[in-house]
Amino acid sequence: MRITFAFLVLVISFAASSRLTDVAGANPGPRDPADEYAVGCRVLEAHAAAWPGVTIVLFHQKEKQDQARLGSLLQANSGAHVGVKMGGQDWKPATVIRLKNCFGRGLLLFPTAGPAPKDGESFIIKFSSEKDRE
Repeated sequence: MRITFAFLVLVISFAASSRLTDVAGANPGPRDPADEYAVGCRVLEAHAAAWPGVTIVLFHQKEKQDQARLGSLLQANSGAHVGVKMGGQDWKPATVIRLKNCFGRGLLLFPTAGPAPKDGESFIIKFSSEKDRE
């Protein structure tokens, strides 16, 4: 009985310590599947128009290794609604458009309300998963 109890305590303590390590970030663990629909990007140009009340943002990937993934997400989602997070702000809705002649670049269309993105600013774009679109 003592051996079983000691073994049980050992297993529980090992599981708890490895979970704490994962939470602390030392062991990243499995990747969240939703991350495959989020890409870090950078504003190349931003232009606001009072009429028809829209801000247009030309953007591309922030990191070179995300170029192909962003390109395929843009191709599959041109005209779709996306979420955009800049700095400490909340997620903002936008429409994304793929630029056919500018590989790996896209346009975001925002309602003019709120602070406009600035040239060079970084942001995260989150596309809907196929499951979310159904």
